[in-house]
Amino acid sequence: MSLGDEDTGQAKIDLRDTAGVRPVEVHFSSKGEDRVKLCERSIFMKMICQEITSFQEKKVCLSIRLKIFVSEQKTPVELEMDGLDNIARHFAVKMGDKIIATCRIRRMGSAVKIERVAVLKDFRHKGVGRRLMKYVLQDMRSAGNIQLFKLRSRVSNAPFYEKLGFRAHGNEYINVNIPHYDMVKEM
Repeated sequence: MSLGDEDTGQAKIDLRDTAGVRPVEVHFSSKGEDRVKLCERSIFMKMICQEITSFQEKKVCLSIRLKIFVSEQKTPVELEMDGLDNIARHFAVKMGDKIIATCRIRRMGSAVKIERVAVLKDFRHKGVGRRLMKYVLQDMRSAGNIQLFKLRSRVSNAPFYEKLGFRAHGNEYINVNIPHYDMVKEM
């Protein structure tokens, strides 16, 4: 890890890939710039998107999901803990050693279902979810033989997925007292 230029007062953190996975840099901004305010200084932050394979990191991803879906959105814990985590692949965005966003995917023949996309509250609306989704979409495309991506979105989040090329499929429905759409992206 290296820190940046002391002459300019800007810090730049360089996180190296130590787990042998393909890293993707994620830069934050609430205004489309590659900056985030931290301790009243502009700091360039590099984030890493990667597949999560360790039991310990999967537990962290699950704790983020429980915080967001169960605590914040009031999803019953028995619905969140659906028994499918052991057959899913898990992905995350990390800031240093801290996981700040996660999702899981399940491959179903030539389709991939993206589920449980969750970004910690302090990192929402800063491009983290978009980078995670782009990483997952690219990773699955490179796996080959994928013809369709599917997901379930809250109606309020549908524009986020539309910007990634998804479209609503079917009518709006209620899931856990929240309006949802099924969404798809064809290859």
